[in-house]
Amino acid sequence: MKLQETIERYRKIDMLIRREKTGSPAEFASKLGISRSQLYNYLEELRDRGADIIYDRAKGSYLYLFPVEIRAEFSLTFPGAGERKGNAIYFTFPGPQKKGKGEG
Repeated sequence: MKLQETIERYRKIDMLIRREKTGSPAEFASKLGISRSQLYNYLEELRDRGADIIYDRAKGSYLYLFPVEIRAEFSLTFPGAGERKGNAIYFTFPGPQKKGKGEG
């Protein structure tokens, strides 16, 4: 899988979890265009990196127990190549929205 596709998949996983719109594991996997076992691998990777993710049956969605910010970084350098430099690509998925006064 290409790096851009992987980053986009994590972005979509993050967005659906934040919005509490994942649906069941089968529905979530379908929304991502992957198998349930692949979905579980992605979720396990996020958990291994510290994200507390649970499935809430009452809401019918995966949830973050604590705020999460996902960042991906890819940098290409050429040591000893003089002026030649690679490109650095940084991605940060939006953090949780702050609620204003009077909002739940």
